Amino acid sequence: MRITRSANNNIFTHQGLVGMTSLLQHLRITQYAEFIVRINSQEWGGISTRIILRNAQLRAGLAGCILTIEPSKLLQVNIPNNFNFNILKDMKDQLFNFDAINVEDWHLDILDTTILDFLLQPNCNHNNTWLDHDLSERNRLKAFDNFIKRSNHYILLNSIKQFLGGQGQAILRPNQIKMTLGISAAGPLPYFAKYIIKQLSNTLNRNIQHQDQTSRITVDLTPSPRYKPIIPQHPSLDRRSRRRKEWVIVNTNRFSEVGKIVEKNSITTFLYQH
Repeated sequence: MRITRSANNNIFTHQGLVGMTSLLQHLRITQYAEFIVRINSQEWGGISTRIILRNAQLRAGLAGCILTIEPSKLLQVNIPNNFNFNILKDMKDQLFNFDAINVEDWHLDILDTTILDFLLQPNCNHNNTWLDHDLSERNRLKAFDNFIKRSNHYILLNSIKQFLGGQGQAILRPNQIKMTLGISAAGPLPYFAKYIIKQLSNTLNRNIQHQDQTSRITVDLTPSPRYKPIIPQHPSLDRRSRRRKEWVIVNTNRFSEVGKIVEKNSITTFLYQH
């Protein structure tokens, strides 16, 4: 039974109760009881409830059973217009235990860090300014909300491993990520995917798959004697990306190399090809 927002919070008495109990509390207990009956029922009401909860588990990207997951993780997920999920979430908040359920049918084959766990981790910002930390945290929360509300095309994108290739040593390109999901390569990735790629780029080098590529070296763009840009008189465009080519001279321990920037990982690093 669902309580509408316009329902009055009436007070009733019962001879078996001490004092008075609000109608809202009574109906909430009734909802809990009906929910427990439904998830154990083999009738259509029980089947549809389990389907709805299974879809909620897919949307949240939970590797384990949504009924037995730890409350601290589930309570941070908000799925609007999902009554069964909200009842379960409320029951988990009240420390109801569902450990007796068979969890094998609910398990998702996620062998690596889930996107949910990744986005729930606070950012470790090395800057000392409060504004930088606040902006970074707002971006994380925006990515988390975007992940929960992602379209059904990306519903199976739930693991950090799906962003990586080459034995986890390189980040896949956006069109490669879409190909693994079987969707069109046209259009940009959703915000949460862009956020994850940006975070992973801080520690991993992007693997650019070109037949004529001879090296992939990460270089610090912080102004230093190690590199200097080459400004051509007649700049050319890259045939693949239609982006203006950027050339640099990189000073190594043994010699200097002239290379073309093929990918910028972040504000301070890039990959060059000589």
